[in-house]
Amino acid sequence: MEKLTTTHDFARHYLIDRRWSIIPVIRGAKAPAISWRQYQHRHATEAEIDHWFKVDGLHNLGIITGKISGITVVDVDSLDLLPQLKELGVGSPLVARTGRGVHLIYSYEEKIKTCTTFGGLKGLDVRNDGAYIVAPPSIHPNGHQYRFLLNK
Repeated sequence: MEKLTTTHDFARHYLIDRRWSIIPVIRGAKAPAISWRQYQHRHATEAEIDHWFKVDGLHNLGIITGKISGITVVDVDSLDLLPQLKELGVGSPLVARTGRGVHLIYSYEEKIKTCTTFGGLKGLDVRNDGAYIVAPPSIHPNGHQYRFLLNK
């Protein structure tokens, strides 16, 4: 696999190699830059990806969660919550560092619903059908870059 350096590179990788449904997100915010609901049911075309992300730094990158992308994500707002999450018996995910915490990216689980207090813990949100996340290499409003962490 070639090295991913630009948002456009990541967008094409997510679409072509991972089959994730992606959208552009307003840079410096977490809001979609387009009307995104249709991408819960269809993947963007390569032409759409090229249009949205050809100019690097114009948009952040979002991934539609749920069945369309085959992922369920636990959004952990604070790294202090990770020990409590382990007590819930959650397995080993793909991990992306966010501006304040991490996204734990799991294979899609239809039975888990999008919610704002996973396991009854404030600061643990689930993003599944009907939701999206901001993804690497986006820049968080606080200036930190989203990035994947290596699993140990």
